[in-house]
Formats: sequence, C-alpha cells, structure tokens
Amino acid sequence: MRLVVDDNRSADLETRFDLPGLNTFLKAFEELTSWTLQCQVSEPVRADRALGRMTMSVDGELEYLCLNPLAADAKQGMETPLVTRQFGQGLSRILTELQSTRRALWQREAELATAIPVVSDQEDASQLASRIQSVLRGTVECLDGSAAALYLLDDATSKLKLRSHWGLPHLRFVEPARPLRGAMADLEALTGKAVVLEDTREFPHWNVPEEYLSAICVPVTGPNAILGTLWFFCERVRDFSSQDTQLVEMSAGRLATELERRVLLNAVDDNQSLQDQQEAIQQWVQDRARIVPPMLDGWSVSQAQLGPADSAGFHHWRLLDQDHLMVALSGMGGAGPQGVLTSALIRGALQSQIQFTEEVVEVLQNLNQVTWASSPSPAPCSMILARIDTEDGWVESASAGTMDAYILRPHGWEPIVRDELPLGIEPEAGYLKQRHQIARGDILVLMNDRKLEPMDDGLDTTQIAEILLRHSHLTTQEIAQLAVQLIQEQVGDEQARSVVVVKRDDP
Repeated sequence: MRLVVDDNRSADLETRFDLPGLNTFLKAFEELTSWTLQCQVSEPVRADRALGRMTMSVDGELEYLCLNPLAADAKQGMETPLVTRQFGQGLSRILTELQSTRRALWQREAELATAIPVVSDQEDASQLASRIQSVLRGTVECLDGSAAALYLLDDATSKLKLRSHWGLPHLRFVEPARPLRGAMADLEALTGKAVVLEDTREFPHWNVPEEYLSAICVPVTGPNAILGTLWFFCERVRDFSSQDTQLVEMSAGRLATELERRVLLNAVDDNQSLQDQQEAIQQWVQDRARIVPPMLDGWSVSQAQLGPADSAGFHHWRLLDQDHLMVALSGMGGAGPQGVLTSALIRGALQSQIQFTEEVVEVLQNLNQVTWASSPSPAPCSMILARIDTEDGWVESASAGTMDAYILRPHGWEPIVRDELPLGIEPEAGYLKQRHQIARGDILVLMNDRKLEPMDDGLDTTQIAEILLRHSHLTTQEIAQLAVQLIQEQVGDEQARSVVVVKRDDP
C-alpha cells in the first residue's frame, strides 16, 4: 500500500521555464563563472547565493533561484564573486518578468474561456448517467481492471452513496449509503491523496467497499468542494504504476466536471427563469409609469427620473374636474420585489381613493391605513399630494415621509412641505395640509428625496432649487431633466429618484 501525492518539481531550470535558448545561456554562464543556476523549494542556507524568490509556474508556485559552485569539491563557505552575483540577479529579473507575463496571459485566456455563453440543451438525467458510466467504463478498460464506482457525499458529509458504477451488480444501488466514519481509505483520499492498495487482503482496516484483490481510491473534488471518491477495482493482485494512478485521477476530474456542468446548467435555467420574471415585472412597472401629461390651457406638467422606474417610486396626475388637477409623487425606501409590490399597492389604492375624495389629507390617511394593514413590515414609502386649482393657482398639499417640494418664483424659491412619518409606520398618523398660491410664471417642483434607508443621506435640494431658479425660462421637461442631472451629480447612479414639474404659464 502507498499514498501518492503529486510533486513534480524539478531543479532543472531549463525544464521549469521551457524557454528556447536558455540551456545555451546556462552552459555559457557556467563556463564563464564556474557557477550554476538552480531552483529549489527550501530557503538557501547562504543568503549571498539567493537571487530571489519567483513564480516558477503559471499556477503560482514559488521557488528560490540560487547560485551554486560548479566544482564538486567547493567549500560551503566559498564566497560568491560580485560579478557572478550581479550576472545572476540580472537573469533573475528577466525570468521574473517573463513568468509574470506568462501568468497574466494564462489568466486572461482562462477569463476569455469563461466568457463563452452557457446554453442548456435540456438534457435529462439519463444522458448525464450515460456519460458518467462511459467515463467509468473507459477507466476500467484502459487499466485492464474489473470495476469502478463513484461514491458521493451526502448533504451532511457523513455518508458515501454509490451514484454510478461499471462492472458491479445492479443491486448495489439499492444498498444503503456507506458511513464515512471508519472508511479509512475514503477519508485518506478526501484529504487529497491517492490510496493505492496492491493487495487488499493485507489492509483489511482500510475498509475497501468491494471484495477485490487490488484497488485505487482517489478524491473527486471541485474548485470549492469535495464531492466524493472514485474507486477502481481489480480482481487480481497487481502493482499500479504512477501512470495508472494519474489516469484514475484524470477520470475523477472528468467526473467532477460532468457533475459541476449539470449543476451549472441547472443554475443557468433557474437564473434565466428568475431573470425573465424580473424583466416582466420591470416592463409591467414601466408600462404603468408612462402617463400622458394632462392638456391644460395655461399649465405645463412634465416628469423625469433617475434610475429604473421600478425603484424610483411612482408619479400620478389626474384631472378631477374642469378646474382641478391632482398631482402625486412617491418615493420607495425598499428595494427589490418588496418595494415594487408596495409601490403597486399604493398606486392602485391612490387611484381608487381620488375617485371618492379630493381632500389631500384624507387621501394620505387612507393610504397610510392601507399600507399599514397590507404587511407587518411594509417597505417605507414617502408621498406628496398636491391639489391645484387651475383657475386661481391655489395649491393644497400634504406629504408623508421625506419629500421635497418648492415653488420657484421670479425672485426666490419657497419650500412647501415638511418631514412627516412615512406611510405604513403608524396607523393613526396625522398629516398637515398647507395652502400656497402659484402665480403666473411660477413653477412647482416635486422631488422624492427619500432618506428612508440607513445608507441614504438625502439630497441638498436647496442647492438644486437655487440652480433651477436661474433656469426658470426653460420648459417643464427641460427643468425636470436638469433636476435629474443635478441629483445624479450628488448621489450618482445607484439611487433612483423622480422629479415632477408643474408650471403656470405666463399670459
């Protein structure tokens, strides 16, 4: 019995670097200096003979490049000539740069390989089972063996269950899983070693799962997890060469690849289904966000937003009668499905409420009750409602949460809201109604400055109002776009915001 651990490192510098012309250079170096260049894993005893530690392979393995006297009878205390050391250090820097370039190229090619799109062919379980069994069969036939078996760990990593085999009785599948405790050969293999048993009769304590005279056990591992073990059996006592062991290990790697490929394809299918659902929800939200602005003589209404519609809250406007316009803007604090569903709930409730009452405070209180009753932990929601008399310009407004609203006048701007409790926080919350008048040429700007989440610091909306005031000659759509641009400069693209602009045109 023996344990096989991969260690193919060599002190042959030419073999390690695979660089044409390096052998000629090394021979010339030896003839000129009577010193040799070699690489070794352990740290050199003499510091003056070490030329540095470098990556000797693309997988990141580090070794020391050292100088050694060519003469066999050279003393250990022999000093290293300065010119020889400088010569060796120069070569060390060149080889280090070469290996860095090779490693970068190796990594880049691997990254490009992963860019290939993964396409599921909708294969069934029988196709996977057939491919795994083909690998086992090929291993048995190549090594002139008797059987091979794949055992995988259960979720608790306490048992090994036979999942596929070649050459064993079919009834093996109905047998219970083998306990990992006491399975010495499997435990040793799961540490990363190949267990080779030339005569299993001499090692009964290794608990070989089948009654064969010789066997090999190797681990089946993925990049981040140990999957199980692969056993190769032979009905006669035999010696296994290192090539035999490597072939079994290659088969184990192929099996791990097949298993992970199936897991990857399943994940792709699940992710694609989830992505399709998310896109359908986003499209549903965007379709309902496209509201045609009301056509009113002497008034202009526009809206703009930063970020996707499903996370920027929602806006709504509606002509209540010939003389009144209701404008609403919300800001959602929750992200993801919860925020989208809460937004859809409040939007539907708002459209229903304004059919029965035009009082902004009453509408907000009813929406607060709906949000409170909808969930034990609804996503925070801010909202501002403004009921505008289009004849005389009087505005009745009320807000919940942290919204911002300003009236831009020819000689200054005026805030018209204050912070209140968001919707759904307190069922008996009260909201304050305010009255202001919009004169001809004045502009009403609504912004959902949410400040509903711990990481949301809010906006410096007073600065935005100052800049918008200097551009009050623009159209409402241009003002809304400018406001979004100013918001983006403050919060970036990560936070979604929305702006509604209402302007009473000059006569």
